[in-house]
Amino acid sequence: MKKNEIAFTAPHFKATETGRKILEQGGTAIEAMVAAAATIAVVYPHMNGLGGDGFWLISEPGKTPVGIDASGKAAELATLGFIAAMTAFRHEEAKPP
Repeated sequence: MKKNEIAFTAPHFKATETGRKILEQGGTAIEAMVAAAATIAVVYPHMNGLGGDGFWLISEPGKTPVGIDASGKAAELATLGFIAAMTAFRHEEAKPP
């Protein structure tokens, strides 16, 4: 794909640069999106980290587009007790709550 045929955007310019570079190197739109999301996690963490929102539209040739709404109350059940129990589960092989 030629540089003048690529369109890619993200909420931070560094993530946009990352996604564009993936496409310029022959990567797919999904690969560019994942790379941009990883970049956003570093440079703009409140956008896609714990408690951040995501809205994805994935369209592949010949397939029905898929919309993903990854927004909402992600951390509603993440009480201190829940986190302590999950930490014990990972470190001591205890049963999850």
